[in-house]
Formats: sequence, C-alpha cells, structure tokens
Amino acid sequence: MTEEWKIVDVLSGELAPNVNGWQVLMQKPDGSFWAHAIPRVVLEWRVAEYGTDDLDEILDLVLHESYAEPDSEPIKMVSVTQSNAKQKRAVKSSLPTLFEATSTKEALDAHRERIGRVKADKVQVTDPKSLLSHIKADNGMNPASVRDKRELVDTLRWTKLYGGLPIENGKEA
Repeated sequence: MTEEWKIVDVLSGELAPNVNGWQVLMQKPDGSFWAHAIPRVVLEWRVAEYGTDDLDEILDLVLHESYAEPDSEPIKMVSVTQSNAKQKRAVKSSLPTLFEATSTKEALDAHRERIGRVKADKVQVTDPKSLLSHIKADNGMNPASVRDKRELVDTLRWTKLYGGLPIENGKEA
C-alpha cells in the first residue's frame, strides 16, 4: 500500500560545509517526520542527466528516487583471491540505467518508470501547501553549469556504451 508523505516545511541554507540547498520536511502517515536533503547542485545534475528543465518533474524525481529499487545488487565483499567475475552486479531491472540508455530520452523514460513504481507501491510525496515553490523560485541553476554537466553525462554514456570516444586527440578512434 502506498503511503502519502506530506511536505510540511522547506528549509533553505547550508546542508554541510560549503554545500547549500534545502531540507524538505515531510510528515509520514504515522505522524513521524522525515527530512530529505537536496543540495542545490542536484537540480542541475538531474536536468543534465535527463534532459528536462521542468522543475516540477525534477523535484518529483528527486523526492522519490531514493525509494526506487536499485538497478543492480550491491557488490559483496569478496576475497582478493576470487575472480572479478564473482564481484559483478546481478541486474534486477530490465530498465536501462542512466549510462546504459542509448539516449537521454530513453534514460528519462526509464527513470520515470522507476519513479512511477515507487509512487504506485511505496511512497507518494505530496505538497498540499505548495512549499516546493520556494525551491523553484530560488533554484540557482546556472545554464553554463548545466551544459557542462550535460556534456560530461553524454561523454560518460558514450564511453560506457561504446568503449571510447569516436575521436580521440583529433584522430578517429
């Protein structure tokens, strides 16, 4: 059964030394509270990773993604004498990860599906007082920084999928 977690406050400021952002305070159905920290840079990264600048969607993704099933099993501790094959992760999901998707659109569609599953099966974060509007109004995103992050994401995706860049040091690979 899906639980509704209601946003009751948004705090803005320093989350850690030199890390500014917000804490989104939510009340769970049992009356307890949960704070979700969102560093400012996370918004830029999600825009760069998934190609959408819709802040409503970005905040929805960010507030739900920590409840999504992992895309793979964590690596278990193994003896240094065991082969690397035993250390590989076992894939749990048929959805491509950010760096397995062949395009930004495919990555966004897969992430939307993961978040949809969270909302259907686990947690639905709601904002009855429109408190997220404070984050949207003062998001501090820098278009040049987003562009740099997008270039990095695209480069990493390409190298993961194809094993290198098509042109290295001015010469075709």
